[in-house]
Amino acid sequence: MISADRCALVLGASGGLGSAMVSEFLNDPEIDKVFAVSSKKNPVGSNKGQNQSKLVWLQAEYSETQMADTVSQLMPHAGTFSRVCVCHGLLHSDKLWPEKRLEDITSEALQEIFHSNTVVPASVSYTHLRAHETREDL
Repeated sequence: MISADRCALVLGASGGLGSAMVSEFLNDPEIDKVFAVSSKKNPVGSNKGQNQSKLVWLQAEYSETQMADTVSQLMPHAGTFSRVCVCHGLLHSDKLWPEKRLEDITSEALQEIFHSNTVVPASVSYTHLRAHETREDL
């Protein structure tokens, strides 16, 4: 059944930018439902005082398999997403810090950054487009 909701999708919803986008969409009267995807659980107390009934939190790692499962969960809402924000990315981690000198650059660090900041968003975009094509074929 096709939903008449106007939906927003935020990938990387638990980060600083992602959580700010979730908050904005929860307060936006033009948006009926906010789907937040994160590798972390919904932080308790975040978005406090906002319309929590609009929020659907989906916890998933950013692997191809889990993103395919996430798309399956979103399929009933295909065609209703008017806003899609990819806020997933990596600036630093416990093992990786921004390079300040050429000597700080390693192939492992570059591969990790490239995967997180390029491969994952491209994969998410492709998966989203495939879901949209599938919905249009119905």
